[in-house]
Amino acid sequence: MPDREQDPWYDANHQARRVRGNGEIKWKGKFVFIGQALVNELVGIAELDTGDHVVRFCDLDVGLIDRRGLFTRFAPPREGLREPGEQTA
Repeated sequence: MPDREQDPWYDANHQARRVRGNGEIKWKGKFVFIGQALVNELVGIAELDTGDHVVRFCDLDVGLIDRRGLFTRFAPPREGLREPGEQTA
């Protein structure tokens, strides 16, 4: 039995990055937090017509790195989380 599953395969128009132990990837000279759930996994990154980059794991679109290098996750909002800049009670 292999120690781990094989890495996912991405099309030639993707750049591949391995997610580090802290949940980050190195992208264009900066560290971008993708998420703890993908630690040690290989993600694919493809440029969109807008200049943003979609981050994929296998065939799942995980999020978007915008032109400023900020990552936004594709997920519905979770109950109890604060909006950016919102104060706690």
